[in-house]
Amino acid sequence: MPDKVDLRCLTWEELERFVVDLGWKRYRAMQIWQWVWARNAADIAAMTDLSLGDRERLSAVAYIDR
Repeated sequence: MPDKVDLRCLTWEELERFVVDLGWKRYRAMQIWQWVWARNAADIAAMTDLSLGDRERLSAVAYIDR
């Protein structure tokens, strides 16, 4: 994945595919979706129900555009 992905621009189906492509379980898509849309998270570091390692990995390939 050469460029970072804006999580706000992904549809539900795209987000599911994105997390599966990272090698994660599909339920991670719901956790991320809730942070981005329900909790209006400003950045990936706020997603405390993901482990620190998973947040770091996600931050390396994605971001949340405000």
